[in-house]
Amino acid sequence: MSQSFAAALESARAAHSFSLAAASVAASITVVIAFAAFMIVGAGITTTATWMFALGLLAAGGTYLGTFLGVRGKMREVPDTRAAAAQV
Repeated sequence: MSQSFAAALESARAAHSFSLAAASVAASITVVIAFAAFMIVGAGITTTATWMFALGLLAAGGTYLGTFLGVRGKMREVPDTRAAAAQV
């Protein structure tokens, strides 16, 4: 495995883990807010659970995709200093 491929794979893994954490937090916050809002309005538990699932899934997916693309873009802009340090 070449060093550039290994570095790209490492950056993809880092972006994935960061994005997964951000998506989990966003989905959790969305689900709590949805539960509170639907319970205040007086919707039934079935309707509330359905909307909680749908909104949580949308929030997690959107946050994951946006964060992953943003982090990967920033990682590509930053030069790899480890390769330069290894050559010295």
